[in-house]
Formats: sequence, C-alpha cells, structure tokens
Amino acid sequence: MLYSLFLAMLLTGCEGTATHPRKTVVLEYSQAGSPQAFVQFLQGATPAHRVPVVYFYADWCGPCRRFREALPSPEVDEALQQALLIKVNIDSCQELAAHYGVTAIPTFVKVDAKGRALATITSDAWGEDVPAKIAPVMAQLVNGNAYDHDLHILDRLGLDK
Repeated sequence: MLYSLFLAMLLTGCEGTATHPRKTVVLEYSQAGSPQAFVQFLQGATPAHRVPVVYFYADWCGPCRRFREALPSPEVDEALQQALLIKVNIDSCQELAAHYGVTAIPTFVKVDAKGRALATITSDAWGEDVPAKIAPVMAQLVNGNAYDHDLHILDRLGLDK
C-alpha cells in the first residue's frame, strides 16, 4: 500500500537538526471525504507502538503556525515521541473536522485504532505558545489514559486549590 511505503520513508528519514534527531512522526492527511476513509487511513498508517493524535489546523491560523514552530523543539519533540501526529487541514477536510467536533484550532484529538476520540484539547490548554508550556500538555495527552482539559486549565491558573 502507498501509505505503508510513505510511512516507512518517514520513519527512516525523520531526522531533525544535527544536534537533535527528531522523534516525532508527522503525517499529513489531505483526503476530503468520509470519516470512514480516515479510519482506513489510520489503520494502515499507524505503527503499533505509536499513539495516533489528529492535529486539526489551518494555514491562516496564528496559533497553528506557532505550534508548528514549536514542534521541532527538543521539549515538544520529546513529549510527542510516542505519537503519530496526523495533520488535517480543516479547510480541505471539513467533514472530518465536523465529525470530531472541531470548533477551534489548533485542536488535537487522541484517537484509538478505530478512530474513536479518546481525548481532545486545544491550544488553550497551554496558554503561551512556547515549548516549555506545550510539552507537558502534549505529554499528558499522548501518555495519559484520559485528559481532563478543564482540570488542566484550572491547575494552570492556580484555581484548583
């Protein structure tokens, strides 16, 4: 399958800077169509040891651009080392964005192998768009069993006491 070949090329050629080899695997999904087509893609593209996280973005979105700039940082890369980050442009994949209830961007949806949403966060979860703020939130999303967005916001604001 073409996806498998593409994924193999990404996994073997995923190098960052000379001082920081990239651990994060990022795939772009750009097929407009049904959520079922996405699930088929997901099942064929996700290695067993990676956690699929769907990253809904738009090229015109400022917070999306800032996340993209933070992604190669060692902190964010480390936080996402177990993830398969699947980029989905909301302008070209509107049906998929609607299926996952995306109302703000960037939105990150941790999914299982059948495409069911396990947890959803937006960039509001980390406040400032800097690697030191983004990394712990993304690590919790990828490595946790669940993600309580509201509790994390209260904790960040010091209001959970």
